[in-house]
Amino acid sequence: MDISNHHSGKKSQRDKIIAVAADSVAERAGIRAGDRLLAINGKPVRDMIDYQFGAVDARARLTLVRDGENGKSIRLEVRLKNREGEPLGLEFAEPTFDGIRVCNNDCPFCFVYRTPKGFRPGLYIKDDDYRYSFMYGGFVTLTNLKEEDWQRIFEQRLTPLYVSVHSTELAMRRRLLGNSTAPDILEQIRRLGEGGIQVHTQVVIVPTVNDGAHLEKTIADLAKLYPTVQTIAVVPVGLAGGDGYEGDRRRSFRAHGRGFENTASLPMRTYRPDEAEKVIALAHAYQKRFKKEKGVALLYLSDEFYLLCGQEVPGRAHYEDFEQIENGVGLVRRFLEDWKKTEKKLPAALSQPLNATLVTARLITPTFQAIIERLNRVEGLRLNLLTVQNPELGATITVAGLLSGRDVREALLEFARSGHEVGELVFLPQVMLDKKGFGARFLDDLTPSDIAQATGREVVTASYMSEVWESIRAHVSKVVPI
Repeated sequence: MDISNHHSGKKSQRDKIIAVAADSVAERAGIRAGDRLLAINGKPVRDMIDYQFGAVDARARLTLVRDGENGKSIRLEVRLKNREGEPLGLEFAEPTFDGIRVCNNDCPFCFVYRTPKGFRPGLYIKDDDYRYSFMYGGFVTLTNLKEEDWQRIFEQRLTPLYVSVHSTELAMRRRLLGNSTAPDILEQIRRLGEGGIQVHTQVVIVPTVNDGAHLEKTIADLAKLYPTVQTIAVVPVGLAGGDGYEGDRRRSFRAHGRGFENTASLPMRTYRPDEAEKVIALAHAYQKRFKKEKGVALLYLSDEFYLLCGQEVPGRAHYEDFEQIENGVGLVRRFLEDWKKTEKKLPAALSQPLNATLVTARLITPTFQAIIERLNRVEGLRLNLLTVQNPELGATITVAGLLSGRDVREALLEFARSGHEVGELVFLPQVMLDKKGFGARFLDDLTPSDIAQATGREVVTASYMSEVWESIRAHVSKVVPI
């Protein structure tokens, strides 16, 4: 979930209805875009969760405010008449009408602190809102929950939640979070389980800090809480700006200012290939044991570990329901499964020749190389692979999802200047953008249209090679032979 547009504004803007679906329940009731929703059946609506709960009532009574003449507001009461299960058809300016719950931690690897200026405003929001966790799968630390939050989670049964653990050792977790009052995460997860709430967890590990024996304890502690804990994802730390980034010094000053020198002194660096191999070996032993004891692997590693040391990612069955795919767990396997099916459909030749360029990032380049070689055996097709570096966020950031539009634009222009034929089409990974379709933007607010205008090429976004291939077929079919 992108929160770029949810960083400012008065409450009167957050709860504003920005669209009403044609012939919907809401339109038939006379609700208009620009109206603000205050309550359903007399209960204040704080966010989309309250809205969805209230909308279940087929005879719901909505309290709205509409801007009138001379700046005066009109209060409206609207009684709905809808068939059971029929959506109301309202779209709101923001998913939370009372703002976003911000993070009260000071993690040494915090992406917000390390991101330089010039990117999408949403990247500078330290969000830690359990509602976004429930609605969109964002990870939260649970360090800012109030008692009324707990009661709401249980009453509305907001399950599952996605929880950043990092360590189950209280002192270590507090050090990693830069929060000397962070509560015991095991006690919090137990309480969630007692209330019928399940969690998916992530453990971001830092070399020599919370891996090794610390990681083993964290895995063992979380495994004891299965099935409340549905999955444990282990993710390598990512450091925007690179190892030894200036942001570390700023963080150090902040931590010292808060009297938390332990966090300031944490050594921050990324994983080496040999260290990634050790993490894989450790995880494999636990996965084998959990599969035998619980019937599930329970523990999953981010794809980055396998890519970093050149090991093959596990097979499809290993990932079961791909519960943490948005966290980079199983993305490569799903991509390869899609390619396997696509490859079987490839013809011997294209009806018309086509030259194109596929853009990617450094980490996934080796995976793409064999695929590009196979595609280029299709007569008439010439597909270039362009690996884009990340000068803005640093050399240690090697994933496509963190490339800016500026990075991509400059790489393509330099590719052309150096004598390479970019071709008619440029393929970009969909993960570079905040959403699909119209209005999609890169981290720096550039759009695919900006790239197309700068390069003079048609730009296509795709998540899988099947989409790339379908775009190639569609483009060739439009070409009229001379």
